Amino acid sequence: PLVLGGCCYVWPTDVWARISQNEASDLMAFDTQPREMPIWARRTIFPVLNSETCRMIIEGCRTLTDFELTPNQAIFSRVLLIHFWRRLVLRYPSIEAPIADWPISQVHRDIAAIYPQLLNVSGAKQAAQARFR
Repeated sequence: PLVLGGCCYVWPTDVWARISQNEASDLMAFDTQPREMPIWARRTIFPVLNSETCRMIIEGCRTLTDFELTPNQAIFSRVLLIHFWRRLVLRYPSIEAPIADWPISQVHRDIAAIYPQLLNVSGAKQAAQARFR
């Protein structure tokens, strides 16, 4: 199964049939896509840190596009963006999740858009660094 947020397990329907009744009695099952789950269940699975961190990164990317940065500022910005991005994807591995208000995909697009500019300003020369994945 895929584990989301440390408290939600996702598996194909045919696997559910193989889970013993004993194990199943300890679980609350939602036979639905995550976007159709009750809000309280989504909040339990995807804690608030996700939204707050995503909002912070999105605002940071927008702010960075409005300023002329020195090379050191660009390096520092790259390090911070990657640090907070890693915190998100290590906790929430699905960049494109089937949830209507899932912000990680927008964060990924924003970082991918600003990262080449930060590399250019910071003076990075290696082709391997030229792209955010």
